[in-house]
Amino acid sequence: MTQNILRLIVLIFLFSLRELAAQETRQICGQVKDEKGKPLSMAYISLTEPVKTSVTDQEGRFCIEGLTPGVYHLHISFLGYNCIHDCTADVTSGDVWLDLHMQPEVQKLAGVEVSGQRLAVQKALTGIPTEVTGKAELMQHQRGSLVKSLEYIPGFKAMEIGQGLSKPVIRGLGFDRVVVTDQGVKQEGQQWGADHGLEIDPYGVEEAEVVKGPLSLLAGSDAIGGALMLKAPAIPAEGTFSGDFTFAGHSVNDYGAVSLGLKTNRKGWFSHLRASFTDYADYRVPADSFYYNNFRLPIYNRRLKNTAGVEHNISVGTGYISLSSLTRFYFSDYYTRAGFFPGSHGIPTANKLQPDSNARNTELPYQEVFHRKAIVNHVIFRDDFKWSITGGLQDNLRKEWSKFHTHYPNQQAPAVNPDLELELRLRTLSLSTDISPLGDIGWHTGAQVQHQWNQTGGYMFLLAPYRRTLAGLYGLYKGEMEGRLRWSAGIRYDYGYMHIDSVYSVYAQKLKSKEIKNIYHSLTFSLGSEWRISEYTSLFFSLGKGFRLPSAMELSANGIHHGSFRYELGDPNLRPENMYQCDVSLSLNMGPVSFQLSPFVAYSPDFIFLTPTGSYNLPDGTPVSEADAGQVFIYRQNHALRAGGEINLEARLPWTFVARLAGDFVYATDFDYPLPFTPPASVQLNMDKTIQLSKGKIGAGTTIHAVAAQHRVARNEPETPAYITQDINFAWNYNRYSFTLQWLNMWNKKYFNHIAYYRIIELPEAGTNLQLTLNITF
Repeated sequence: MTQNILRLIVLIFLFSLRELAAQETRQICGQVKDEKGKPLSMAYISLTEPVKTSVTDQEGRFCIEGLTPGVYHLHISFLGYNCIHDCTADVTSGDVWLDLHMQPEVQKLAGVEVSGQRLAVQKALTGIPTEVTGKAELMQHQRGSLVKSLEYIPGFKAMEIGQGLSKPVIRGLGFDRVVVTDQGVKQEGQQWGADHGLEIDPYGVEEAEVVKGPLSLLAGSDAIGGALMLKAPAIPAEGTFSGDFTFAGHSVNDYGAVSLGLKTNRKGWFSHLRASFTDYADYRVPADSFYYNNFRLPIYNRRLKNTAGVEHNISVGTGYISLSSLTRFYFSDYYTRAGFFPGSHGIPTANKLQPDSNARNTELPYQEVFHRKAIVNHVIFRDDFKWSITGGLQDNLRKEWSKFHTHYPNQQAPAVNPDLELELRLRTLSLSTDISPLGDIGWHTGAQVQHQWNQTGGYMFLLAPYRRTLAGLYGLYKGEMEGRLRWSAGIRYDYGYMHIDSVYSVYAQKLKSKEIKNIYHSLTFSLGSEWRISEYTSLFFSLGKGFRLPSAMELSANGIHHGSFRYELGDPNLRPENMYQCDVSLSLNMGPVSFQLSPFVAYSPDFIFLTPTGSYNLPDGTPVSEADAGQVFIYRQNHALRAGGEINLEARLPWTFVARLAGDFVYATDFDYPLPFTPPASVQLNMDKTIQLSKGKIGAGTTIHAVAAQHRVARNEPETPAYITQDINFAWNYNRYSFTLQWLNMWNKKYFNHIAYYRIIELPEAGTNLQLTLNITF
């Protein structure tokens, strides 16, 4: 009854907003020039609320129409120049004309955001589809984890592990085929695991960039599917002290989070601090049972037992900026403890599923992750180029705890930490350098080297200790023809070395892992172009090759992976994985209507994937040493084809309504069977309404998600039915206060996420969820 009343109130409010809107409209026009007064063609101008965009013509002019009276904030960007973030236009009394002058990056002073340590993808790799999102959008779409908050981007999906952890999937590729970089340093954990999340503070990200295409030319191995790049915090203005406080609450799992950020800048010396703390309980689902090994088992009180968790994040950074250089030091400490639903880890029993009267505790089984990261970056600015050097050190420690049980008749519980099932510790040392022109034209060159040490422990064996070394060199040239066509071409060479230790099991009485010493070589390339056909139409093209070295898991796994419900076996003879991909994107901006279509096709001659053998014995016919190990899955290589794309349509309607339609589709096959973890086609419809107030703004909207059924599934992968869900949101901004209320899955729809960790046991996604976020800046 209460939910029906709330729904009625919200719907009445949405329709009543139309009557409050002003009928008179305004426009913001202007001209963008460089530091010498020369017009800049193809500069990008955007408004955040409402979302409106424009691109300058050959004379550097632009015009944004259909605005209600009020004050607006503009963002202006152009490749090779400082972005303009603090531009405001007051159209309360009438239309406004702006004369804007942009400065090359060499003239960045203290108090302006500096991005020298960033991986400049839009600058260096032309034509690859890229989406950029800021903190305001991340707060608007906040879902508890960073990856989940980015799911509104077409082609980008979240592989969830309950409600607290998730990892990115871009166009159907995830795990260690998508690179995540933090301030130019590749994030390194145990990316190969479906039950391993991303060790990033979602409240500490100010800007994120999603690249939907091979990025191996700049990022090296693993970036064949794309990248999620997180930018460094903006440097505060000279002589200022500022901060922000965020509180978030979710009803579906009694989630509570607080985050405090502080920034200061004194005479070029700047510092920033962020502390975030999250606590959540077992989450609720619209289901009374789940499926395990042909048995239907109960879910008591429609709440998944032992899915509670905590997360703590602390980061600190400092540095100095001058006219000729920038130096940054950054350190972060991440910790999470998250429970596993007893029905998803090992064999569930009736007593394990019984409620324990405490929805916030985490019992066995559960996981702990500690991730510490230190980054040093130094950028030198010269008259026509900049030289950047970045070093990183990471320590990732993952522990899985489960009540001691054995698959061997002669194994005893360890004397120390008897319930520590699996321990993985990965240390990574990296160093990179690049030289790039300050303008948009010229040579970009760089080199990278990385070394890793991985240690293992626990009473279960899955992965042997290993060391891995990677090194790469690249060169890329970007040119321009007649102001309408931009192009780039680059090539890269990579060397890789993998050394995996031999491991003998006294319980199995045989080698679980043979010593492996493999050397790899790879040559990749990238070609791209951006052609501005007319003032309203642009065409983008890219053709590139990405590569990925086989992981230690794919080469040497030999054990039960409880997190994936199977016995996994590696192959030491796997070759590097290569991916050739072609993207073509068409962009139309015609006044109140904008349209983007981005199809792609990709081919891999040696795609690595895990496939069932249909047997409980090893490939040589010998039985698996562990009892109750389950079916054997083995890593293999085959040809693979992926094709699909994204579509975006935005219309600015009368009465300041904005409608957006976005969709994506991926077809993936190894020419025998579909590839695993391929997301189904989906469409998202947004309707938003914003009203400008004298000292702020108020808005509301609704989002409808329509996801097709996924019948094209890999062997042993369940089919997933289609579904439709609806969300509504309300936002209010007043001076330094920002308030957002979201009602997710408002009809409490029971549905399944095809790529979710719990999908295999028919656990549906979370039920209806009220989310409140309050942000205060000072």
